[in-house]
Amino acid sequence: MTRFLSAVSSFIACTVFMTCLSAAPVVAAAPWFLGPTFAYTIDVNAPDDVTFTSGPQRLNIGLQWMLETKRTIQIRTSLTYRTEQADFQQPAPNLKPVVTPGGGGSGSSSTEKILSSISANAVVFEASAHFPIARLDSSGSALMIGLGGFFDRTISASQTDDYRGVTGWPEPKTSSEDFPTSWGGGATLNAGLSLPLGDTRLLFDVKYIVRSAPASASQYSWLSNGGVSISAGVLF
Repeated sequence: MTRFLSAVSSFIACTVFMTCLSAAPVVAAAPWFLGPTFAYTIDVNAPDDVTFTSGPQRLNIGLQWMLETKRTIQIRTSLTYRTEQADFQQPAPNLKPVVTPGGGGSGSSSTEKILSSISANAVVFEASAHFPIARLDSSGSALMIGLGGFFDRTISASQTDDYRGVTGWPEPKTSSEDFPTSWGGGATLNAGLSLPLGDTRLLFDVKYIVRSAPASASQYSWLSNGGVSISAGVLF
């Protein structure tokens, strides 16, 4: 299933990029807009043994550039900084009882948990094409659908584990690990609203994201892979 999603996302991404390139002569004279964009991802595909204690928080902030044809077809590209963080707990591994003076012993219980915090930061480039499906007024306001492709570079990722709640865990009670950087990429399916205000464009989108990453990023890729994102932009 993972290979299938990866193949589909790669195909969509390549299609969108080629569409944007082939459309360049047509839209050369079209008006273009530039402005800030912000996105919050509200859904994450977490491993089965992970239970979130807070978060996750997945934010994108950056710049978006857009060309708009006379038919309100929009070609958008963006460069954003993505930051992700989540606090979660996992079952503690069973430890052999530790014999103490006086006879008793102690060991970890199956109900005890390891408390962890994971974070990752990445730079993301995305390109997408958006088409009007319903015009709302004569000014050009429209409901839009779109397809997009993206690639990203995770520039830092780390995890801190806290074992202080696990009976019998030896020192040190906390540990931290830095993960290797990696490339990733995927595809998006978009639905949104485009509102023209004179020479300004307000953009609101709901985006479904499919993403794949190499096996070397398996320790943290679940934090970045997939999700449903809500975004907004103001372009001038």
